[in-house]
Amino acid sequence: PEEMVKEYKRSARSEGRKLDRQVNKIKMEEKKAQAEMKKAAKNGNRDVVKILAKEVVQARHAVNRIKTAQVQMNSITLTLEQQVAQAKIAGQFQKSAEVTKS
Repeated sequence: PEEMVKEYKRSARSEGRKLDRQVNKIKMEEKKAQAEMKKAAKNGNRDVVKILAKEVVQARHAVNRIKTAQVQMNSITLTLEQQVAQAKIAGQFQKSAEVTKS
C-alpha cells in the first residue's frame, strides 16, 4: 500500500506540474488578448473588444477550473497519506496488544 501511495503521489506531482504549465500558457494568452483589446479599443473596434473580453473571461474560468482540479488532487494525496499512517498506527497497537497478552 505504501508503494502504491508513493507512486500515486509521484504521478499527482507530475500532473500538477503539467497543470501549472497549462495555467501559465493560459495567462500568457490572456495578457496577449488584453493588449489586443486595448489596441482595438483605441481604434474604436467595439466588436473586437467584445470578442476579446469574452476570451479573457473564458481564460480566467479555465484557470479557476484547473486550480480546483489541483486542489482536489492534493486533497486525495493527503487523504491517502493519512490512511497509510492510520494503518501503521493500527498495526503498532495490535503488536503492543499481543506483547501485553503474552
